[in-house]
Amino acid sequence: VEDDSGQIWIKGWRNQAVLLDGLSVGEIISVTTVNAKAGLEGRTELFLTPFSTIVKKN
Repeated sequence: VEDDSGQIWIKGWRNQAVLLDGLSVGEIISVTTVNAKAGLEGRTELFLTPFSTIVKKN
């Protein structure tokens, strides 16, 4: 995902990955209850949790 300040990856595994289904490039979304940590390439990534929500805003 990205905004005017930059870009960050959101990752979800198994049940959390379902939250990412149906999203398209250019959609405005709100994401809550994620964990931020360093990914394999050293940059910060957001990881979905069992309590995460993604809501389409447009």
